Amino acid sequence: MSTVPLDIVGVIIDQLAEDFDDEDAETFASVKSMSLVCRDYLPFCRKRIFASIVLTSCRFEPWKGEGLISQLHELLSTTPEIAGYIRDLKYYIGKEDFKDPTFTTQTLRQVTCLTSLFIHHSSDDSRLGFTWWNPLRPALHYVLQLPSLREFHISNVNNFFLYDLAPCINLETFSCLHSTAWPVRPIDLPSSSIRLRALIIGVDCASIMRRMCTEKCLDGSPFIDFSKLTDLSVTLSTAIQVEASQMLGNLCTELVKVSLYLLEPSLNWVGLANMLLPSRNTLKCICLETVFSGGEGDDPLQGLVDELKRLGNDNIIEEIVLRIHIFNRNYDFNRGDRWGSFDKLFAEFKWPMLRSVALTISFTISKGYFLEELRNLPQTHDQFPWLSSNKSLVFKFDVKGM
Repeated sequence: MSTVPLDIVGVIIDQLAEDFDDEDAETFASVKSMSLVCRDYLPFCRKRIFASIVLTSCRFEPWKGEGLISQLHELLSTTPEIAGYIRDLKYYIGKEDFKDPTFTTQTLRQVTCLTSLFIHHSSDDSRLGFTWWNPLRPALHYVLQLPSLREFHISNVNNFFLYDLAPCINLETFSCLHSTAWPVRPIDLPSSSIRLRALIIGVDCASIMRRMCTEKCLDGSPFIDFSKLTDLSVTLSTAIQVEASQMLGNLCTELVKVSLYLLEPSLNWVGLANMLLPSRNTLKCICLETVFSGGEGDDPLQGLVDELKRLGNDNIIEEIVLRIHIFNRNYDFNRGDRWGSFDKLFAEFKWPMLRSVALTISFTISKGYFLEELRNLPQTHDQFPWLSSNKSLVFKFDVKGM
């Protein structure tokens, strides 16, 4: 029996779990050692050790592996109380998991306190979609009905059935990557909306984004209610995705932070203001990232200045972060007023709450080209006179080679 009060033991173990090096972070070696000291310490240690479970056969590249549902089943069969400690489950589903779907269902039904679920389909097998004929769907649908579930993330999922989110009454965060939506509406529409707080849309998810904007409940209200969404992150690789993201932005009125990444050089920032204006009274942080491969006559800011002008004088934005990746070794950074328009944007328009502006320019370079290229980059005080001299905000300017 421990002579140290158990509440103090809990604090010590929590501290051990947080203060570790990279190797210990993977194995929880310090916490596991504590679990051997005294039986009374075991619940505190298990809370940390089993809080996050990753089901994959490939530790360092989990997306290349397959789920190890059999190992989780064995663990819960011998010590069923561990199921109550699992809060975060990352499940990399593979072909092996289809051999006995009932087995998978029985295993996942033991996990009753999950707060975060991540699903990645590690195979191109058509059965891995979320359609009705997926034999694993009942097991996954059970997890989605847990009232404790706050986050749901999908990756590489074909034909995701959006209305499977209906039981997720407490869902706050949803993310998707390389996934498509199943273009089917159920006979019985849900009676209540899903009110998200955070949404992360990765590449190749235009169909999901569109359906999230258009699907309805039984009474005609939006199935996905974006009125309380505060954090939005979208990666855009096609014009269709840009259009869908603008549709999404028009449905949001309380965004606080927006992160957008234009993955293709052919895309630009036209329409950004229309997307952000509905949240002008709440928006505080804008993070923008873009790829540029144009020639000497092209605008590396890709229309951003004109869009941000429409937000000036009537906003509470506190932070703007802009990252530009330039894929043109011959691009002249100092020719003309390349960046002066970005500086004038803040000098000529009122940004009453602005406290930080960060601009990072990265570019492709070849061996032996580093020093010469760096000498030719725009100097902060030459092309950013207002930003670099203003005392009311912090201007962070950085240049990187790729």
